[in-house]
Amino acid sequence: MEQCKELGLLEDTVPKRSVETKRTDLGEIKPLYDRVEDYIDDTYEAAQKALTGKEKLALGFMMTTYRQRLTSSLYAIKESLGRRIDKLDEEVEDMTEEVSRLSQDTGVTEATIDEVVGQTSLDAYRPTGDLSIVSRELEELRDFIDELDRVITDPKIVHLRNDIKSLRQDARDNIVIFTQYQDTLDHIRHTLTDTHPNVGTYSGSGGSRYDAETDSWEMVGKETIKQEFTSTGGTNILICTDSASEGLNLQTADALINYDLPWNPMRVEQRIGRIDRIGQTNPVVKIINYAYEDSVDGDIYEELENRLDLFEDVVGPMRPVLNSLESDIKTAVMDDTFGDTGEQITEQAEERAEAAQREAENAGLDEDEEEEVTRESLIRNSGLIGWGDTHHPALEGVGQRNRTYEPLASLELMETLLTQSRSLDAAGWEFTALRNHDRADEYPGTARGAYVLEGPEEIDVGIPESAAATAQAELRNGDDVVVTFDPPVAEEFPSIRLLLPGDPLFDALVSTTVQASSGDIVFVCGYRGKEEPERVVEEPTYEVTDEATVVLPAVDDGPADLPEGTSLPSVSEAKKTVRDWLELN
Repeated sequence: MEQCKELGLLEDTVPKRSVETKRTDLGEIKPLYDRVEDYIDDTYEAAQKALTGKEKLALGFMMTTYRQRLTSSLYAIKESLGRRIDKLDEEVEDMTEEVSRLSQDTGVTEATIDEVVGQTSLDAYRPTGDLSIVSRELEELRDFIDELDRVITDPKIVHLRNDIKSLRQDARDNIVIFTQYQDTLDHIRHTLTDTHPNVGTYSGSGGSRYDAETDSWEMVGKETIKQEFTSTGGTNILICTDSASEGLNLQTADALINYDLPWNPMRVEQRIGRIDRIGQTNPVVKIINYAYEDSVDGDIYEELENRLDLFEDVVGPMRPVLNSLESDIKTAVMDDTFGDTGEQITEQAEERAEAAQREAENAGLDEDEEEEVTRESLIRNSGLIGWGDTHHPALEGVGQRNRTYEPLASLELMETLLTQSRSLDAAGWEFTALRNHDRADEYPGTARGAYVLEGPEEIDVGIPESAAATAQAELRNGDDVVVTFDPPVAEEFPSIRLLLPGDPLFDALVSTTVQASSGDIVFVCGYRGKEEPERVVEEPTYEVTDEATVVLPAVDDGPADLPEGTSLPSVSEAKKTVRDWLELN
C-alpha cells in the first residue's frame, strides 16, 4: 500500500504502526497466580502420566485451555474453576470423545469450543479411567478456590483505565479492546462503565451497549453496535472477542488494546487488521498489548517484538511464520523442560522467516532492490504479491472454511443469472431490488446491491439478532429474506444474507436453475489432491462439486435458459480455463 501511495495509485492514508507491550505487575496476588499456575501444571502432568488414549488428550486439552484463560485474566480462570469445582464430584455426561477431538486441532478458539461442547460442559469434563486424578484435583482446587473468589478486579484493569485516559488526552477517542474470552469481556465491561459509559460489546453472544440511565446492558445486535461505533458516535469503546471479529472492519478506531495475547500471533495481526486498513485516517495506528509480568507467553511475545519487530510490518514471508508459532508457544508454556523459551522460539522464527524469504526470492515474488518500482510494474505484479497456498487472498471470502472453492465466474454474472432467471420465477422464487424500498435510504449502499427474496416456502434467515433495528429486520417482509451478492454490502450490514458458493440458500437457487434449464448447464471442476494427479471433469449437478478445488459453470451444445446479455463459456473453453488455473496455482 505504501508503494501505491507513493506512485499516486492510492489516495487514502497508509498509517504506520506504534506497537507497545505492557507487562502487568501482579503485586500482592502473585502468590495466588502462581498457585493457580501450579494447579494447572500439576493436573496436566498427572494426565500425561496416568491417563491414556483419548482421556489423556481430553484432560491435557482442558488444562492447556485453562492456562490460556489464566493469562487472559484472573476473572476468566476464576469463572472456569468455579464451574469446575461444582461439577467434579458429580456424575456428568462423558464428553471424552468430543473434547479429545478438539485437542487434535490447532487454532481452537472459544467459538470452536462453544460449537463442539460449550465452555460449561468443558469445565465439567472429568476422566472416568482413573478417578484418583479427579480426587487429587478436587483437593488441590479446594486449597485456593476461596482466595481466588475474593479477587474482585483483574490487575490489567488498572493499565486499561490509565491507557484509555492517556489515549483520550491524545485525541484518540474511539478505542477497540480485544480479548479471547467472553468471561474476560464481561469483566472488562462491568468494571469500565463506572467511568466510561459509552461502552459496547461485539461477541459471539451478539452486540450490546451500556445504558447509563438504567445502569444496565441492552442487547441491540451486532449490526447496530457496529453502526454506533463506526458512524453514529453513540459508542466509543468497543470490546470484542476473537470469535466475532472476522469481517469486522473498524477503520474509524483510533487505537487498539489487546487485553490478552493468543498463542497464535497471526490472530493478533488479524485483530490489528480490523483497524489498520484502507479508510483509517490516523497517520499512526496505536496498538497496546497486555501480558502479566513473568508469564512465559508474555516473555515470548516480548522477545519476538524486540528481535523481529513483530506486528510492525507483517507482510509476505512472515505470515506463515506467525501461524507456525502456536505449537511452539504451547510446548514452551506447558513443558517445564523446554528451556530458555523466548530466545529459543525467536531463533526458530528467525530461521523460518529467512527460509521463507529465500523461497519468495527463488519464486520471483520478492522485489529486486535494484529494479525501480513503477506504476506499470506494480499493477502488473500486484496479482502475485501475497498469494497463499492455493489461491489469491482477494477470493478468500468466497465459500466456507471447510471448503476450498474457487469460482471463476464473476459474482456479477452469478447475480444476473439468478435474479433474472425465468426458471426460478417458475419455481416460486422472486427477487425484488431494494432500490424502490421506502426505507432503503436509511441503509446507504443497499439500494443497488441488495434484494428482497421471496421463496416458495418459508426461508430460514438464520440470523441471531435480538434487536429489531437491523437492515434485515427493517427491510424484509414476513418470511422474505434480504440478500446480496456484494461482499461490501454484507460487511457493512451483517444481517443481510450474503449469497455466495457454499451458502445453502445459494446452492438451492443454483440447483433449481440448473434443473429447470431448457439447455444443458454443466459444472467443469478441477480437482487437486495431495496424492492424486490433477484432473478436470464435467459434473452434471451442482451438488456433487463439493470436493472440487475450482469450479466453472459452462453450457453444453444447445441453447441455455440465460438472461439476455449474459453468457457462459462452452465446455471446451471452461476446461481450458480450469486447466490454466490449476497450472498457475
